[in-house]
Amino acid sequence: MPRDRQPDQAFSLVLASDEGDCAAREWMRANDLISIQDFAAMAGVSVRQVRRWHAAGQGPERVKRSRQKTYRRAHAEAWIEARNK
Repeated sequence: MPRDRQPDQAFSLVLASDEGDCAAREWMRANDLISIQDFAAMAGVSVRQVRRWHAAGQGPERVKRSRQKTYRRAHAEAWIEARNK
């Protein structure tokens, strides 16, 4: 921590970043989006496998929000269902 910062300022920065994470999660819920980790858990595979599918042009369409890659829950569920048939 830089010497000119007080400990309480550092704490308020941590709280601000936590609030941002909360806002991002709420936005994802409101738009029915799931993370790569959630999709991997739904599909019963690793995150690495999900990334391999994406690189090979497989899997449901991804939605990019800023730097975060997400999936629409309905598309992910439909893709998993079709894959399991």
